Amino acid sequence: MNGYEAWINKLKFQGKGFTTELRPDKTYIFPTGFGFAFGILSFILLVMAIGYGNNILYFFVFFLVSMGLTTVWLTNKNVDSVRLTEIQMSYLYANEPNLITAQIDNANKKDSPVWDVEFRIEYKGATKKTQPELTMVNEVENTGFVSLSWMPAKRGYVRAPRILIQSRFPFKLLRSWKYSHRPNEYLVFPQRKGKESLRTLLGLQSQKDEMANLDNEGLFRDYREFQNSDSPARIDWKRSVKHQKHLVKNYEKSGDRKILIDWDMTASLGDFEERVSQMALWVDLCHEQNETFSIKIKNFQTDYFASPNHYKNCMEKLALLTETDVL
Repeated sequence: MNGYEAWINKLKFQGKGFTTELRPDKTYIFPTGFGFAFGILSFILLVMAIGYGNNILYFFVFFLVSMGLTTVWLTNKNVDSVRLTEIQMSYLYANEPNLITAQIDNANKKDSPVWDVEFRIEYKGATKKTQPELTMVNEVENTGFVSLSWMPAKRGYVRAPRILIQSRFPFKLLRSWKYSHRPNEYLVFPQRKGKESLRTLLGLQSQKDEMANLDNEGLFRDYREFQNSDSPARIDWKRSVKHQKHLVKNYEKSGDRKILIDWDMTASLGDFEERVSQMALWVDLCHEQNETFSIKIKNFQTDYFASPNHYKNCMEKLALLTETDVL
């Protein structure tokens, strides 16, 4: 981003009892660096045309001026026609890139398509390294979709970020932009971070106990790849050598074990947010592996389930957890 663009994005006029900021859904326009050079060149040619009385220079200057004025209209209309009518997202996690899908509508669909429009989510706390790249949509005749990345800085209820919509179509002489922002709040789950092995929850069993459990697991169902939560005793070495990857057997009753995710298991972690993130990671791993689990936080405990709704309820509890809840 150029210096003047950064200045424009932070544009704010202040006086006594008076403040004007960039308003959402209102289209703004400003010359680019190339646009400034274009204007200076046109002015120089105009001075030369007046000084020399050259009709060819006059014609060329008027041509450049008419092209510039047409560009102002086209660039502004191109962005002004864009409407974000619907924003869809799945689960949101703090300090992790989350995919958001926005529906784009062309307000002037009867007149002409929208060309070369760029989108980006802008949110508080984003640095130059974490700021998402601009996503380009080349053409929108009626309706289109764009995927954007959002990385909320904290868990809990977070205000929706604003979406930058900009374009330099057609000649990159000017940059037209606006912000689409809705005052909605979304629940952001904790960051999933910590030790990734579920064996911390299951406890360390001897190979003898593990093999004894295998005999009672029920009918063989299929094979799957080895995961960190599995004991090496579960590996079918003969099949693994044949397929050149570690495979374990799945049984009909392999999902009957119950896992308790207790807050006290994170006592070795000193930071409160690290403890929340560790529990969130364990909940996520149990959900991915279709394990039956429950979370226990002091006097609060959920029932044992293995369902998407149970996963959502547990993550919501962790998202809104405060230090007073664990005292």
